[in-house]
Amino acid sequence: INCDVLITDIQGIVAGTSAASRLGTLHEPALQAIASGQPVETGAEDARSVKGGAPGVTAPIQSMNGQTVGAMAILGAPEKVRLFTVIVRQQIETLLRERELYAYSVNRESTLQNLIQDIGSFVPGVSSETLLLSRAQEYGYDRSWHYIPIAVDLYQFGRFALQVREQMRGQSENAETRILNVKKAVLASIRKIFSEPRDLSAMLGNNRFVILFAAAKQENAHAVESEMIAAAQSRAQKILGELKALELKAAIGIGSPASGMYELAGSYQEAWKALFIGKKFKQQ
Repeated sequence: INCDVLITDIQGIVAGTSAASRLGTLHEPALQAIASGQPVETGAEDARSVKGGAPGVTAPIQSMNGQTVGAMAILGAPEKVRLFTVIVRQQIETLLRERELYAYSVNRESTLQNLIQDIGSFVPGVSSETLLLSRAQEYGYDRSWHYIPIAVDLYQFGRFALQVREQMRGQSENAETRILNVKKAVLASIRKIFSEPRDLSAMLGNNRFVILFAAAKQENAHAVESEMIAAAQSRAQKILGELKALELKAAIGIGSPASGMYELAGSYQEAWKALFIGKKFKQQ
């Protein structure tokens, strides 16, 4: 439409623009739009009385939580740019929310990873069980259920990563992105199998993953312990099947049914011991 676009921060300072000379300057109508929460139209005569003013329409920009974080403007006759302002504002807010959702997702994954590692290293009297339970419940952990930890270690993934880097020599950044995407695909496959809201799963370092499988309510545990273990084994086989489709292999260790943080921490360590011992015997 042959009109310039401005994006300002919360102080009305132009942070992005198609008019390079306006970068870093004050766009006063932005302050009005931010304060009122409504679009502000500036005619040719009005523009002469405001700092950085120019004919156009300025509208506030809101983040995902509804907080005003800045403003955008299209410069030109208000009757000409009014409709385009609505469209461009929606596009800016959509991109902003996508970035916020991505940051939230990354932070949530990191927090979940730390939580599961803290559960695995829980020591009564040293760690706070109340705090750990509170954190776990935010992710769906149900203290009235028995959980079975399942440890997954991608087999010879280093060799796979080396092949990717060799194939994409000179494109190191793209190679690392591809390797990370494969790991994300593995985690997505695991979560497809362990999809109940009470199940917890995370990607750890060194090409490893862990699942806390909500196997059964504690009141039914004695009657169905063998069934819980069989269910964990069946799901472990499904993981191997999903990895085969991705042309990957893995070693899997399964712990015992556990209730409470103390038992769960012991079973978590048990799952990793089973995995490492199993790998050692297979290599022999």
